[in-house]
Amino acid sequence: MKVRAFNIVWDTDNEESTDLPTDVIIDVPVEHARDIDEELAGVLSDKYGWCVFSFSWEPKWNQEA
Repeated sequence: MKVRAFNIVWDTDNEESTDLPTDVIIDVPVEHARDIDEELAGVLSDKYGWCVFSFSWEPKWNQEA
């Protein structure tokens, strides 16, 4: 399942970083869909090396993007 994570607020320990995205499309395995907030936070942290304070998400119905 693809989801769009947006309005991402990163925990950068007050370091200036302009290269972190605020909107990304993420593939989430269906078996993790019940804990999607936790799964998305983990994926974002693993991929970008920073934890997140908060984010919003929505299903990405258009599978071409």
